[in-house]
Amino acid sequence: MNETLYYLSRADVQSGPFTLSQLRSMWQTGSVTADATYRFDPAAEWQPLTNLRRLLERPLSPTPVRPVATASNESLVLPIAALVLACLPLLCFAGLVCAHIAFARKRTANDSAPRVLTIIALVVGYLMALHTAISLVGMLYVTMSMHHPPF
Repeated sequence: MNETLYYLSRADVQSGPFTLSQLRSMWQTGSVTADATYRFDPAAEWQPLTNLRRLLERPLSPTPVRPVATASNESLVLPIAALVLACLPLLCFAGLVCAHIAFARKRTANDSAPRVLTIIALVVGYLMALHTAISLVGMLYVTMSMHHPPF
């Protein structure tokens, strides 16, 4: 991609070619003023430099664009592991530990995905822990009643 080159005329003194960024720098430092003229081609007619004012008054360096913060793979590992473990009987307790560790981590600007996964893992983990506990008590009751019949 070729950049447009500009030629300048100031007080009957011609100079150039200049890139737009060079012109912008000269405009913003005051070494080129509104009384100058320009042209793209040495054979073209001279135009008032003020025609380029909108291009020349932009900042020298573009304003840095802040990247959109997204959840990194590293921040998702623990919540996903917690959710998977929380769905498995007996391992749900390990899932709860992972979920509590993930929940206690310092929050960053945009950590909604890991936070939501962690909360889901906590809910599922506690429900699975309750289910596991009830199942174990039920199995214990059945086992005890088989070995010790009532009087």
